[in-house]
Amino acid sequence: MGKKPHRDQKIKRALIQPRPASLSQRVRELGHDIHGVDDAGREYGSLSELWLIQGQQRDKFYKVNADWWVKGYEGRVSLEGTMIGDEASEEDVLHSQDFLRKALSLACFASEEGLTQPCSALDCGAGIGRVTKHVLLPAVCGNVTLVDQSLKWLQTAQKYLAHAKDRCHFVHCRLENFQPSAKFDIIWIQWTLQYLIDEDAVYLLQHVAAGLTQQGIIVLKENNLSQDSVSFHMDTPGKEGRFDITRSPKHLSVLVELAGLKVSHMELWDECSCWVLVYPDEGPD
Repeated sequence: MGKKPHRDQKIKRALIQPRPASLSQRVRELGHDIHGVDDAGREYGSLSELWLIQGQQRDKFYKVNADWWVKGYEGRVSLEGTMIGDEASEEDVLHSQDFLRKALSLACFASEEGLTQPCSALDCGAGIGRVTKHVLLPAVCGNVTLVDQSLKWLQTAQKYLAHAKDRCHFVHCRLENFQPSAKFDIIWIQWTLQYLIDEDAVYLLQHVAAGLTQQGIIVLKENNLSQDSVSFHMDTPGKEGRFDITRSPKHLSVLVELAGLKVSHMELWDECSCWVLVYPDEGPD
C-alpha cells in the first residue's frame, strides 16, 4: 500500500477534461440563428432543422443530382457554358486568376522577391477542367488533380486538357466520399458545395484540409444569397429537378468553423462569396 498523505498535505488530482461537444451540439450552438426557406415554401427556423430534413432526403437528393448531371446544362454554346450555366466563363476566369494571386500573397507564398510558385493543386468538382485549364495549371509548377463524380465530364476533361495531360491526374469519386492521398498547395472548390447537404460540405472541407501542405490554402467560391431576410434558399428535386442550396456568407462561415478551418480572407464578387481558408495557427500535423 502506498503512503497515506498527511491530512495537511494537498492531494494532487488529475484535471477532468470536458468532453468535446458533439457535432450536433455545435450545430445547435452555432446555427441557432441560421434560417431559410426552400422552393416549396417551407421555412426552416434553425440550422438543426435544416440538417434534419437534409439528412432524411440525402439519398434522394444525390440520386436525382447524379442523373441530372449526366445531362448537365447541355445545349449551351460552349463547354464552359455547359459547366456554369451561362457564357460568362471568361469574366469568371479573370476574377479567379486575380483572386488566386491575392490569396497566395496572403499566404506563405509571398517573399521579398515576389510570389513563390505553388507546386500542386486540387480541383474539387472539376467538371471538364475549366478552372484547371485557365487558373490552376498556369499558377502551379507541378500537377493538378481533378476530382468529379461524373465519369462523363472527366472523360471530356481528358480531351479538354489534352495539351497538359502529363500534368493532370483524374479521380472519379463522389466528393462526399473523397479523401486526398497527397498534399496540395492549392485546393479549389467552386460552385460545388451548393450540391452537397451541409453535413457533407463540412466533411468535405475537413477531408480535403487534411491534404493541405503547411502553407497550403483552400479557395472557396460559391453563389451568394442576395436576400437579407434569410440565411439560405434550398431548391428541391420536386421543383427544380435537382437539389442545390444557396447559402449566405454567415451560413458558410458556420460550416467553415464546424470543419475546423479559419477564414483568412473573404470578399463578395458579382453573385458569389469568395473565401481563402487555412488551418488555424500552424496548420495540420
